[in-house]
Amino acid sequence: MLTPEADVLAIKQALASPADVCRRLGLLDGPARGQRYVMIRCPAHGDRSPSCSVHVAPDGTLAARCWACGWSGDVFGLVAAAHHLDARDFVAVKRAAAELAHVDLAAPPRARELPPAPPAQPPPIDEVRRVLRGAYAPSADRSAAAWLRSRGLDPAACDGLARVLYASWPAWARYQGRTWLSQGYRLLLPVYDAAGALRSVRARQVTRGGEGPKSLPPSGHSTAGLVLANRGAVEMLRAGPGGAPARVVVAEGEPDYLTWASRLPAGAWAVLGLPGSGAWTADLAARIPAGSDVVIRTDPDAAGDRYAERIVEDLAGRCAVRVSHAASRRARAACGCRGCVLHGWRWSTPCGRDLSKGEDDNALLIRGALPADPREGTEAI
Repeated sequence: MLTPEADVLAIKQALASPADVCRRLGLLDGPARGQRYVMIRCPAHGDRSPSCSVHVAPDGTLAARCWACGWSGDVFGLVAAAHHLDARDFVAVKRAAAELAHVDLAAPPRARELPPAPPAQPPPIDEVRRVLRGAYAPSADRSAAAWLRSRGLDPAACDGLARVLYASWPAWARYQGRTWLSQGYRLLLPVYDAAGALRSVRARQVTRGGEGPKSLPPSGHSTAGLVLANRGAVEMLRAGPGGAPARVVVAEGEPDYLTWASRLPAGAWAVLGLPGSGAWTADLAARIPAGSDVVIRTDPDAAGDRYAERIVEDLAGRCAVRVSHAASRRARAACGCRGCVLHGWRWSTPCGRDLSKGEDDNALLIRGALPADPREGTEAI
């Protein structure tokens, strides 16, 4: 009989093809054009168009993330969502996944050891600097400028915050074997470590040329623990906890980061952008000087709630913290569904339902409703 650890591995190994798993679950609309990545309608919320990425993770197993509602999970989470099972009832979820994978839980163990995930390290810094030095200003590139204007952003105001890729070099400027340029990943945003040192870039898709996510890190590398930062934020991080208190905006994703960093004077505001999962760290929190005023403007969804909760916890007692969409976040946490628990200002396993969900800051900018001061519409915590 399979041990609990072995049967989990056996199921993950049998259900490692995104297209095959989604087809078996009835989640795949039409033919799959890639072997390691498909987009589906999210099984965790009422999706009208495909917004959920199902892909092969660095460790070789399947992973899923919805770019609309923020839901994410492994193959067991995907099975639970597709079958409307309680993810906390792992016995039932594993049984359904084993049936899907044709894995006999009573058979002798046959699971092999999974390969280790690649180290979370950025590409060589000399290559990063060389790429950024040779890149164009966004205002000088037609496609990048058009994408920025479509997001309500002034291309000229973004020239000091992003660059535009001009060549297919280096080798890490690729996604699933194809160059970033061929797939429309042309806008490059520098990312920094907690000490304010340039470490890597995030590539943003500005023209449609591939099936991948809207933004991604260098191929084979990770940007976990790295953040987007305007000049004010870089100076704050380099000064560290002994620096002067700062006014800080924490945004989520490249468009929201550019929304605030291109509008607020860098000498008055430090703007940090969280480009992906794992960007916010305790080390980053520790670099923000005590007494700083921090405005958390993460997205008004389940993923943004989790970021907000973590930031509030890490800065409690050291900084004055304000949170946007406070009423909506409380409503989602206390919605009464089986996955939501509220403990004061703690959110635990928010369900991601489309409940009192507001617009992100870039959407507000596009329709002319973004406040001039990021503190407007926020609540002190």
